Amino acid sequence: SIADTHFLFISKSGGTAETLSQALLLLSAIETVNGAEAIARQCHAIVEPGTSALRQLSERYHIPVLDHDPGVGGRFSVLSCVGLLPAAVGGLDIASIRKGAAKALDQAQSILRSIREGKDFAQLARQFSKDSGSAAQGGDLGFFGRDAMVKAFADAVFALKAGELSEPVVSEFGVHIIKLTEIRVAKLKAFERVRGDIELQLKQETAQKRFAELAESFSNTVYEQSDSLEPAALKISRPVIALKSLRADGRLQTAAGEPGEKAAIHPRVLAAVFSDESIRLRRNSDAIEVAPGVMVSARLRSYEPPKSPPLEAVRTAVAEAWKDQAAMARARTEGERWIETLRKQLVELDAAKPSDPAILKNPLLGTLFQGFSDPIVVSRGQPTVLDQDSLRAVFKLGFDAKQRVSGVTVADQGFRVLVLESVLPHDEAQIKSAVPVVREQLASLEGRLLSDQYLKYLRAKSDVKTFPARIAPAANKP
Repeated sequence: SIADTHFLFISKSGGTAETLSQALLLLSAIETVNGAEAIARQCHAIVEPGTSALRQLSERYHIPVLDHDPGVGGRFSVLSCVGLLPAAVGGLDIASIRKGAAKALDQAQSILRSIREGKDFAQLARQFSKDSGSAAQGGDLGFFGRDAMVKAFADAVFALKAGELSEPVVSEFGVHIIKLTEIRVAKLKAFERVRGDIELQLKQETAQKRFAELAESFSNTVYEQSDSLEPAALKISRPVIALKSLRADGRLQTAAGEPGEKAAIHPRVLAAVFSDESIRLRRNSDAIEVAPGVMVSARLRSYEPPKSPPLEAVRTAVAEAWKDQAAMARARTEGERWIETLRKQLVELDAAKPSDPAILKNPLLGTLFQGFSDPIVVSRGQPTVLDQDSLRAVFKLGFDAKQRVSGVTVADQGFRVLVLESVLPHDEAQIKSAVPVVREQLASLEGRLLSDQYLKYLRAKSDVKTFPARIAPAANKP
């Protein structure tokens, strides 16, 4: 209960919207139950030194604050007060946690000694590295610039000379042993040679910035003018598309009342349209990103509860649905059997040549890949022929024999088997150009989340009751 619970507010920057909004709600609840003077007894905060919203809030209510070391980030925060204090409260042995971290450093020192004694760096990288991408290449990261790596890693690399080994380097991604094999001095290319690349990058940056602006305007408009999609459509110069007789299963109902062809509508949009809130209030859904660079909002204009039709009217559709269901089940069974066979083969081959990137070209696997499509390149930030579920499954694959192949059920298509052939280097210029756009999108999302949480906070403090069941849908209002 609020009366006898202690609260710990943690935000490294001190400006995290979720933490601040939840803190405001809890402070109000504590003040209501135990009085304002109880806040300092029941609350603590952890935040970096310096001015921030969380520190100011803590000072206002005299909440004790523990400083978080700004130099400790990422997963290593668990070894600071951010992770150790909650662990101690939960009854965990924090001394053992720190010993575990020390053990990782000891292992790194042991590997470093082995390399200095003459053991092969690449072989040890394949054996011990947790980075599935570079481990398969013997730890080879290729050539890169300083900005391509996190600061701790980059500083260590650029302090080395060709042929030198680093001491263990701790970054937010783990403990690293670095061997610098070659240095290439960056050369300026003639302007005419890079003119096309510059123009393309500027166009991409302009397009991404414009998309971020349109996405924010679209998201705000469908939320603020929730009784119509027309204002949002006008702002982005796009038409409103109407689907008549759409069913909750995503099919269009025929004039005879039978389920017809499947509508071109994303499952997340369909779920939003037929949610209880959408049916009751007839409001626009939130802006939903259904693919990179594609956002959709939808609403119900009218709704008729589903009726149970006579058997004769749906007999054909039910029979087809049963056939489809049986075919999907069979496809999944056969696909999973094929995956298991391939994994066994890969384990045997991998034992002979660990994490060999060319292992899929082994003649022993030739018959297994008959009927497969040619390899395709997929990226999180670019449109792809794969659906979102398949794309998520692809990015869970790794070079370990058992992780290299997976499968996913694709609605109305069957069971898709996914095999990782290789991982290509990322386009640094494209990633850098996308950073400002992503920041703007996150800032917009954070602002909206904070606004929603603040509204909840105000409602919690106000003596107002709402009765959703009594609110008439927009279509039924006089």
